[in-house]
Amino acid sequence: MTRINGMDMNKIAVISLIVLGLSGCSTIPGHLSGESKIKDYEDITTRPSDIALSLVGEWRSVQPYEGGGSHESIELLRPDGTFITTFKKEYPDGTTSESTEYGLWAVSGDIYHSFTLGQIKNGAMKPAQPLGPELGAAYRILKLEADLFVYQSAETGNIYNSKRIKSKNQTTKSP
Repeated sequence: MTRINGMDMNKIAVISLIVLGLSGCSTIPGHLSGESKIKDYEDITTRPSDIALSLVGEWRSVQPYEGGGSHESIELLRPDGTFITTFKKEYPDGTTSESTEYGLWAVSGDIYHSFTLGQIKNGAMKPAQPLGPELGAAYRILKLEADLFVYQSAETGNIYNSKRIKSKNQTTKSP
């Protein structure tokens, strides 16, 4: 039997297992012990946040593609939490495409969320398939001023710069 400083290896192994087992029983204060504290927030029927109210309106963004061409979006964020976005794409070969989506939007802290419910084609609403891969999006708000909205996609890391559109014809009607 191998001995270390007068103790045999079996005793050392048993003591090590006991110490390891007991260390697995400890918890971090406030975690898994029922003492977790969460911040309470207001009833959902209260008024929207100041950030959300600042975002209500029409925004335009033009972003260049890496290989050439550009992606333009005109997004109408309504005070009822719905949106309509029209995308205009210009590809490097000069071809273009246009599409319009509708859905819901919200703000939580400094995170802007959008959830696409469908597309508008030939004036008709075409619902999207539930749980589609590109329907929900989250963006970190990097800057929000009266006429500038800069946000970053949590998924891609892309940064979008939008400017408020000054328009007398800003609409709030449903699609």
